Amino acid sequence: MIKNLFTKRDHRIVSGITKEQAMQGASWFWRSRNFGVTFNSPYSFYGAQFYSKLGLRQSVTVYAAPEGSEVALDVTFSAELTG
Repeated sequence: MIKNLFTKRDHRIVSGITKEQAMQGASWFWRSRNFGVTFNSPYSFYGAQFYSKLGLRQSVTVYAAPEGSEVALDVTFSAELTG
């Protein structure tokens, strides 16, 4: 049995950095929190973390896209309990 605890989606516009810098910083952030990060493309990655004692699975998906002279970041974070 899998029970979805929550899913949160956030879309932010960041100025003063490139898409590459945004993805490098985001992947470093999630890796430093013990998420296994896998890049789907140069500007998209998926990260996951699993606590077996609790049955807690957390996942994050991050996309970066150009938004004029700025960078748009789309982050989806979810947590589930498993049996």
